[in-house]
Amino acid sequence: MYHAKRALPENWDVELMLRDRRGSKFVAKCRVEDKAVLKYFQRLLDSTFRKVVTRDRKGGNMPERLRLVKVTEVANNKLWISCMARQEAIRRELRTDGKGMMMVKADTNLSEIDTTADQDGSCFSGPALDPSVNEVILFHGTIDIAAAAAITTSDFWIYFASSTAGTPYGRGLYLAENCSKSDEYARPEKGGNRTLLVCRTTLGHPLYTDQVSPDPRKCEDACLKGPRHSVLGDRRKCRGTFREFVIFDEEQVCASHILSYRRVPAPAKPGIET
Repeated sequence: MYHAKRALPENWDVELMLRDRRGSKFVAKCRVEDKAVLKYFQRLLDSTFRKVVTRDRKGGNMPERLRLVKVTEVANNKLWISCMARQEAIRRELRTDGKGMMMVKADTNLSEIDTTADQDGSCFSGPALDPSVNEVILFHGTIDIAAAAAITTSDFWIYFASSTAGTPYGRGLYLAENCSKSDEYARPEKGGNRTLLVCRTTLGHPLYTDQVSPDPRKCEDACLKGPRHSVLGDRRKCRGTFREFVIFDEEQVCASHILSYRRVPAPAKPGIET
């Protein structure tokens, strides 16, 4: 009954959420033990990993791959309801002002790589991703597990979200389709684990740019004052690095899982001592 009334995903443990409630927020974070789901997320890391170094890696060595350590599913009623409400508002806007909208296919869509992959089914709570509003799965790198815990309990705060890097497309929330891009901002904790967030993201009608140095204020205004809902900065095209996705409304991003992982060092080159 509560699931239906609040339009929450059916598989969420409401009793646990109520027990751990924080004011008006019902939050539960459960470690994933299902081997099939763990296999999916390792495949997601493997398939979206690209050995491309940008200046944001700040001299760190490029790992060979990322090895999954732990997956935590996030259930937060307030964040879910606000994100679904914002998505519905965008859906209505696109019915009248969506002409010429770019349809986005992210690298996280495993069905583009492996036809046997379940892109958004049993591994993600709630309805299937909605391509009509450009809903995709994206990564966000966090400085540590404490930051990930704060975001998934409260929410992103746009004006601090990009504080660890530059803001070439404006003061927004930066996400990536490639885990190796988000890994650039994830700092190691004691023991070596790092943290990424996996987020259901509604891009809506994106502003596409392949300019090397776009005007960040124009990018912001196109979304905050104009008809666009996000920015897709194609640095893969203009710099050979990564596409960046920028959101200016926290309610378009719903963190669904916390991934703890380790970097697997690249093998030493012959003749070089390590």
